[in-house]
Amino acid sequence: GWYAPYWPATGHLGAIAMVVISLVIGVLATIFLDKPDADEKK
Repeated sequence: GWYAPYWPATGHLGAIAMVVISLVIGVLATIFLDKPDADEKK
């Protein structure tokens, strides 16, 4: 794939790992940022 030169050792796992990590960080950031707003509204 196009990512081969960047992740020659891991290949698909490297690309998938980066996508999963970015998604997890986005979800965690959304949860932590939304919690204070939800508590204040209550």
